[in-house]
Amino acid sequence: MTSYVNLIAKKLSGEINREEAQSLQAWLDLSSENELLFYRLKDAWHKGKYTPTIQNQEQTFEKIAAQLGLDQKESVLIPREHGDGFWHYGRRVAAVILLVLGATLSFVWYNDHPGADKPAENAQAAIISKRTPRGQKSLITLPDGSRVKLNAESYLEYSEDFVQSRQVKLVGEAFFEVVRDTLHPFVVTAGAVQIRVLGTSFNVQAFPFEENMAVAVASGAVWVEKKSKEYGRQASQLQPREMVEVNHKTGSIEKKNFDPNELLAWKDGLLLLQNASFDEIVQKLERWYGVDFIIHRTQPITDGFTGRYDNPSLEIVLEGMSFSSDFTYTLQDDKVIIE
Repeated sequence: MTSYVNLIAKKLSGEINREEAQSLQAWLDLSSENELLFYRLKDAWHKGKYTPTIQNQEQTFEKIAAQLGLDQKESVLIPREHGDGFWHYGRRVAAVILLVLGATLSFVWYNDHPGADKPAENAQAAIISKRTPRGQKSLITLPDGSRVKLNAESYLEYSEDFVQSRQVKLVGEAFFEVVRDTLHPFVVTAGAVQIRVLGTSFNVQAFPFEENMAVAVASGAVWVEKKSKEYGRQASQLQPREMVEVNHKTGSIEKKNFDPNELLAWKDGLLLLQNASFDEIVQKLERWYGVDFIIHRTQPITDGFTGRYDNPSLEIVLEGMSFSSDFTYTLQDDKVIIE
């Protein structure tokens, strides 16, 4: 079995030793794709949001195993944290990933999606990649002068000859301010979705392993297109204050209006929570502050929480949440323990 799968299994089950942990960290440092994949699996594992059963599991595993580099002949026995017994982790990794995403393959980093167009690339040109880990954001100026605000836990990739072929690939979330060039359209590829513009500003939210992705236009016009064997060709043109949501599970594309003060607040350092569930808040705070939540509390927190914060500290957010939702918390390094 591919070594990193063993390392992830041991890490998630709490059985990894120091040498193995160093090897895993080295693998994570190789690329943003590795880092994002690990954190999404870790998220799902600890929150118990999956079970190791899906329809046509064997056939589905065969398809995804090749893309993930899994050895299909081996397996590793590790203890399951949420329940009794053991899992054959090698064959469950694919099922876990699929279930987190709603049993689709659209998350598979930069492999071609069946039936989807992929921008042509110059094989001779070097690839430039930018990434932001959890807890950080960055501002990137592209060679044509376009600017990109890259959210935490996100990855941007473009070719060295970008000015001649304005194409980027995105995993995560970014706000684009595109310099107008009628001869060279600006193309963003996010999984199976392509966004084409000439000059405009817009937001793309395409975090891996989340059920929905969204494209929202602040100014100008944007063309959004998705092609796949399952759902055919779907396209929509967006004007300012319009957005589309793409549901990976159903394949649907829904067009609607949005409030820029809410959806685009993150790029200005505003943390906005609108009647959000506790799970939604935890996911956002882990990404925003680069921390891990450990939930010891047995009674679920079901109340929605609303708040608007301007570049807040984590303590300020937790104080407000703990008061309204009646829980206690402890901060230990990069961990938040909820009691």
